[in-house]
Formats: sequence, C-alpha cells, structure tokens
Amino acid sequence: MSGGRSIRALRVFWTLMIVTTLVYTGVVYGMMATGSVDVAAFDSSIMNVVGASVMVLLVGALVVRRRMLAVIPQDATPEERISRYGRLSVIAMAIMESGGILVITFAMLSGSPTWVLAGGGAAAILMLMAKPSREELDA
Repeated sequence: MSGGRSIRALRVFWTLMIVTTLVYTGVVYGMMATGSVDVAAFDSSIMNVVGASVMVLLVGALVVRRRMLAVIPQDATPEERISRYGRLSVIAMAIMESGGILVITFAMLSGSPTWVLAGGGAAAILMLMAKPSREELDA
C-alpha cells in the first residue's frame, strides 16, 4: 500500500475513534441528564482524583506519541516508516480514548454529568491534536 493511501486509511481510523468517543460521551451524558440512568455508587469528590490522574494519562499519550515518532529511523524503508507511524498513532489514540472512557465511566458511577463531558471532550480534543499526517512522518 502506498504511503498516501496508508495515511488516508489511518485518518479514517482516527476519525472513527474521535466520532465513537463523542457518540459515547453524548449517549452517557444524555442518559444522565434525562435521569434514565442513576448508578451513582461513589461520592462525586472521587472525580477530582480520577480527573487529574486521567488528564496526566491523556497528555502523557501525546508525549509518548512524540517520543515514538522521534525513534523511527530516517534510513528505514518508506513501508517500514509508515508501518511504525501507523502503530504509534493507533497506540497513542487508544491511550487517549481509554483515558476519556475511564473518566466517563467514573463520572457515571459518581453521578457527575459534567465530568462525562470533560472526559470525552478532553479525549476528543487531544485526538484532534494528534491528526496523522504525511508531513509529520516526513519531518
């Protein structure tokens, strides 16, 4: 598969991960806002610890992504470079998405709909900042 086609395929995957994160966020928030789900098992103060911890995880994903990008050898074949770039992008996006889902889950368990939006929104924004591009790979 050519480099351009690989990057396009990676962008489709990137877009789908952002969309699914936003849909999940919207569904959980909607269910909580309408009162169709009330599973508050924890005190809402737990969200301060969970939120701060996950924000470190989310930002850490960007750092890990940058470090993984920096160790792709410049002298590797184009196919190997694209393969490594694809793997690092998927790993970083999965970390970001999982961080958002963690916040959403704990927010639901603590009855904090605002944190649902914060977790899903932060994950989506960070994934938007990590858009796969040919220019980034070639830099």
